[in-house]
Amino acid sequence: MTDIAILLKSCHGTNVVPLQHTPTKGAPMSTPDYGDMNLHAIGAIMHNLVRDAIVYIRRNRTHFNVHTKPDKDGKSHGDVYTNVDAEAQLLYVNTLRNCFPSGYGILAEENDPRLEVLPKSPFYFSIDPIDGTKAFIRRQSHGITSMISLSHEDTVIASYIGDVMTQEVYGFHAALPRAYRYYPDNTPEELRVVENKSLRDQILLLEGQPYECSSLTRMMAADPKSVGLFRKMEINSGGIGFCMARLWKGEAGAMLLTPSLEAPWDFNPVLGISKKMGFVFIDITADGSAEEKNMPSLPETVYRHHELLIIHRSRLTEYLAWHKNIQNIQRALLGFDPRSDNAPPPGGITIST
Repeated sequence: MTDIAILLKSCHGTNVVPLQHTPTKGAPMSTPDYGDMNLHAIGAIMHNLVRDAIVYIRRNRTHFNVHTKPDKDGKSHGDVYTNVDAEAQLLYVNTLRNCFPSGYGILAEENDPRLEVLPKSPFYFSIDPIDGTKAFIRRQSHGITSMISLSHEDTVIASYIGDVMTQEVYGFHAALPRAYRYYPDNTPEELRVVENKSLRDQILLLEGQPYECSSLTRMMAADPKSVGLFRKMEINSGGIGFCMARLWKGEAGAMLLTPSLEAPWDFNPVLGISKKMGFVFIDITADGSAEEKNMPSLPETVYRHHELLIIHRSRLTEYLAWHKNIQNIQRALLGFDPRSDNAPPPGGITIST
């Protein structure tokens, strides 16, 4: 019995997805029944695939060619990729096409034309072979990951992200109770937030420059001895997968994304793990209002017009108290009595409880 057959037989259970088998040329008409594909098998394949990808990327980190990405009009806007991006993506795509039925769609970054989600397919993979390509080109010793997720309609049901330099993998699938950090020897450790740690003792990670942020965010990142909420702020210098892993491990208390294009291969993998761990997504507008968003899996690239604060639900009470205090300060500066019911707030907040 082949390895994949053993895997499928041992993982037979709930959350099954039919596994179609196409006989090879010359094979007898009657073929073995390999059983059903389930999330445990899918997770194992995705996990091992990420491991293979980060080993390949690490092995080729000193020898690569850099290319510019043309847009649909054939013009370049400064975005780049390397041959290692393309080769790692080919590793992903070939394995997925061999292991999964043709009804699974694939969205991948390094392709011209891009691979598209199949029409009427509820399942699709999102692949970013190298998240942090510019960090890879700079030969940074951090900030480089490789990511894959599987979505069913608007929900991420499995996601795995590998750190190229540390060789750690972060991931989950929907049949697991938690998300996990896997060390290079595959020892698992549950990803768990320390819920009683104040935001004032933690770091705010910022993707972008402070001058690009709203006034609310600039106050959030200010000195905590005045109006700030966090101990200090750090600007991200790598891919979003690396930066979000710092949040999941407890190295930071929140992540702030500035307005930008949101691509499936960048967003879906981090969305899945973050939701599994209980993180929430707060949309912050220019006027200082904030609203919790139920972020769905992305089947296509969209532009996010507002800032997005990612914070664990256990810390919402502290955030809400800070936000209310900032509202009162702003009202006072505008000449309104903060206790007055008719004092117009600069921005409100809507949070699900």
